[in-house]
Amino acid sequence: GGGVDRGSPERGLRLSLAATYVDPSSGGLRELPLPRCVEVWGHPPFAATDDEFEAMMEALLRLNAGAGGGYKRKGSSSGMRGGVDRVRSSASVHRVGGAQGGAAAADDPLASRRSGSTVFCPALSAYIAVPAVPPKYLRWLKQRRLATKEVRNMMRIGRHSNVVHLYEVLEMVQDSKSTMFLILELVRGGELFDLISSNNTSKRKERAGGG
Repeated sequence: GGGVDRGSPERGLRLSLAATYVDPSSGGLRELPLPRCVEVWGHPPFAATDDEFEAMMEALLRLNAGAGGGYKRKGSSSGMRGGVDRVRSSASVHRVGGAQGGAAAADDPLASRRSGSTVFCPALSAYIAVPAVPPKYLRWLKQRRLATKEVRNMMRIGRHSNVVHLYEVLEMVQDSKSTMFLILELVRGGELFDLISSNNTSKRKERAGGG
């Protein structure tokens, strides 16, 4: 009907879209696996500061809005430290940083990235806004950032007599998720939880005996 918004060449409708490809074996559409998304769009270095991460995310959101790429990096004239982390193959394991907070170096994926576009969909008889970067992938970037906050703090601390040392972090990127492996200093003496529990038990007995 005339009241249905079908967009326009200048303003496409923003729908929930997924990045897909044609499966040669079946001829059907399959969602792009996570390792391939990382290869295509990259992701911020593991040791990037909060300002650097936010700057890249803002640039990606501007691309999706059709505002063009590029971003101003804060706090460094030479750009984001370590470039952009990438993986090479499905379910691969790669180093994302060691005790010094380093990161794998690669070129900036935003340098030549095109902004989002608008296409006409005959099936819907409407103009659809196609983002430059899938929103689902952007959500993964944010979730990964939140989940690794404690690890980044350990990387910044470095060597300390009262802190278990983090030697290295390995990340295995699979089709729909990524798994972190932490290489930590070997600490002898048992579980910290057991030590705290035994101390609490001893104190309760002392209080009970003193009463």
